[in-house]
Amino acid sequence: DADFIVGGFTSDDYQNAYDLGTVAAERLKEEFGDETIKIGVLNYEDTNPTQSATREQGYFDALDDGGVKYEIVAEATGSNVETDQQAARDMLTANPDIQSLWTCNGLGYIGAYAAITSSNLQQVVIYGYDATDQTTEYLYDGTNLVWGEVAQDAYTMGYKAMELLIKNLQGEDTSEYAGKTTIVPGVVLTNDDFDGVNEWRES
Repeated sequence: DADFIVGGFTSDDYQNAYDLGTVAAERLKEEFGDETIKIGVLNYEDTNPTQSATREQGYFDALDDGGVKYEIVAEATGSNVETDQQAARDMLTANPDIQSLWTCNGLGYIGAYAAITSSNLQQVVIYGYDATDQTTEYLYDGTNLVWGEVAQDAYTMGYKAMELLIKNLQGEDTSEYAGKTTIVPGVVLTNDDFDGVNEWRES
């Protein structure tokens, strides 16, 4: 909020996770009905506890608002693909009744995906934060593991920031943005909307 800042653009971790959770709630209810879904969580509280918790809160608030019945049966922390892969493997081995995973960042579901596809572990439904070109391939590959991801719209954030800066340097009035940060919505990507995923990947 400093006055010397021309303007800023960022994403809202809670809202992005909530938006993904809203889509997930509908799909999970279609798949599991009134059954209480056993969920495991992969977070990154060891590196950024506040952000990790915010994303987790947004996702599960959306499941609550969507009327999903669930129980969080296990939660683990990882800070890179290797530790997330091991955490996911240990979690699923110790809890073979887990039906879905929520991963708070991209490393989480890269690790979870690797753990499941490289081992004789149960099939689960994965939803995760921080979509990338690599992770969106999981939506297409026929494993039916990753059902949805949310991406921060880095392109729009960068474009808008540079556009605003250029206008300011050219002498245009940008005072309405001075010292403020504008939220850019994330993009929800799912395995039942290939056109939407392709459009995002090509952008």
